[in-house]
Amino acid sequence: MAPVFDKAWVPTHPAMINPPANPYISNARPFLSEDLTAIAPALPFTYSEETSSDFYKMVKEVYDVFQTLTTEQKNIVLFWVDQGNGLGYTPVGHNMLFVTQAIEQTKVNLAIAAEAYAKAGIAERKSTIVCFRGKYKYNLLRPVTYIRKLTDPKWLPFIPTPPFPEYPVAHALITAAVVQAVSNVLGDHVSVTDHAYNFRGWSPRTYPTLFEAAEEPGISHLYGSIHYRVSINVSLSLERDLVNLIGNIKLRDRQSIY
Repeated sequence: MAPVFDKAWVPTHPAMINPPANPYISNARPFLSEDLTAIAPALPFTYSEETSSDFYKMVKEVYDVFQTLTTEQKNIVLFWVDQGNGLGYTPVGHNMLFVTQAIEQTKVNLAIAAEAYAKAGIAERKSTIVCFRGKYKYNLLRPVTYIRKLTDPKWLPFIPTPPFPEYPVAHALITAAVVQAVSNVLGDHVSVTDHAYNFRGWSPRTYPTLFEAAEEPGISHLYGSIHYRVSINVSLSLERDLVNLIGNIKLRDRQSIY
């Protein structure tokens, strides 16, 4: 269960789901020994309700972005919401579909495809364990909790808040780690078009590079009002460190992608 202390995560409106999800993932067996204790660093500033504090300004940005969301920003949010529930993919499902599309669109051979899938799978598990280990260590409250307390008691985010602590950011850490792991195999300077939600009538999203595809899921959750920009940026930085270890794993003798 989530630890209990002052200013910690609590169930969020409107669903108020409790207990929180995935509290024991940190105990899962990792593929790499480095992940037995790996954890996200603490955020660079502490909790405060003072309007002049960095913490208050961090949360206020979420509220301010919500007020001025553009159509494009809303489309980005909805494309990466990935909450399953019979409406679309789970996050893991979307991640692996993206890997499949990257492999098919770059037309690499079977050996390269196998390496891409292998490293994507390692990245998925590795980053999930590290992400949720951090969530239940820091137990950071969600924007909706803070905003309803100090700014607008009836406010709700653009998309539903998942039932677990805020930091690290799963899409910024896990999805980006999977995409970056694949970029280590295919090369970053390839364009990929994601058709994940064609079946819902949504336009596909095209990314000139895999790096850009790794960045978008994270920022989508600032636009969705469920994560802080600082949390997203720290999670992306951690993702790069995690993926560097995966990139060093040698699975083939020849490194050419063709």
